Amino acid sequence: MFVEEPLAKDHPLRSLPKAHLSPHLGASTAEAQENVGVEVAEAAITVLGGGSPANAVNLPSVDSQTLAAIKPFLSLAQKLGSIARQLAAPGRIESLRLTTFGTGSDQGANAIARAIQRGYLRGIVEGVTDVNAPGKLKALGVEVQSVRSSAEADYKELILVEAVLAGGKSVSVAGTVIGKAQSPRIVSINGRTLEFIPEGKLLLIENQDQPGIIGALGTLLAKERVNIANMALSRSGGANALAVYQLDTAPGAAAIAEILRNPAIVSAKLIEA
Repeated sequence: MFVEEPLAKDHPLRSLPKAHLSPHLGASTAEAQENVGVEVAEAAITVLGGGSPANAVNLPSVDSQTLAAIKPFLSLAQKLGSIARQLAAPGRIESLRLTTFGTGSDQGANAIARAIQRGYLRGIVEGVTDVNAPGKLKALGVEVQSVRSSAEADYKELILVEAVLAGGKSVSVAGTVIGKAQSPRIVSINGRTLEFIPEGKLLLIENQDQPGIIGALGTLLAKERVNIANMALSRSGGANALAVYQLDTAPGAAAIAEILRNPAIVSAKLIEA
């Protein structure tokens, strides 16, 4: 290493017959500079495509094999974080417990946990990244606990997000990916088993399990020119059923209020997935 590099052409060391001079930094070679440029370009393409870079500054390193394995779960994780926050609204969340089930690595679990936190902050805080998401949550007074579980679950790989509110009440949402396409699915809300794709506008309805509810809801939404694209139903909650309606457009506040006036409707919440 010298004060000035490269050495001047008339430097005495250049005339020594047994001296071999090379850059003190390997990346200073033409070949290394080219390789670094390729890595930077590939990382930029990955990030702009919604992925995570393999070797980001201020993030735990994730090898390429792990990154490829968890890639389908990262988008799901962000949606789980966002849905958990909306399920709890307007309550104040004091803590998050993020549990990953399966055979993944610690590296993968850490990246998934950061994606959940990023999703939680989506829409309420600007400039959120995987790097600053934990700090921003801490600033909001939300404690985060990340756990890898070896317990048996209903799915080979599963992500569970539990949010504890002030006063002790909690909400939860769980998801996985299925099929060759690794398509994301929500498979549980508040411990209730049901399955749907987390996309678009979701209307969550808890109602007394009795005839006429779906018809009445469809009629009301039709008046608002709101089309029901899909629905998922859980009847495992005793006297009440839980349904998730995927809508093409969002109903207005007046429509939600009218839904709640039905004495058989326990709750109605609109969520953006």
